[in-house]
Amino acid sequence: MSQQGIILNDLLAERIWKEEAFPIHGKSRSKWLAYNMTIRDRFFDDWTDRMLKQNKDALVMHIGCGLDSRYMRIKTSYAEWGNCLITVDSTT
Repeated sequence: MSQQGIILNDLLAERIWKEEAFPIHGKSRSKWLAYNMTIRDRFFDDWTDRMLKQNKDALVMHIGCGLDSRYMRIKTSYAEWGNCLITVDSTT
C-alpha cells in the first residue's frame, strides 16, 4: 500500500522489505491482510496525530513495536518519543 501511495506512506518499511526480502507463505500473502494492516496503521497514525495536537507536551511510549516506524509518519510535533524494545532471554 505504501509503495503505491495508497493509505500510508512508509518509505522505511518499503526499504526494509526490499532489502530483507522476507519470505511470505500461506495466509500472509493475502492482499486483504495487507489492506487490513495498512488501514489499521493509518487509523492509529491519525489517532496519534490527534492526541499529540491536544497534548503538546506528550511523551509517547511505543512499547514492543519492533520495526514500526510510526514516529517517522507522524506529522504533529511531539515532546519526546520513546521506542522500547522488549527482549526475551531464551537461555535461562
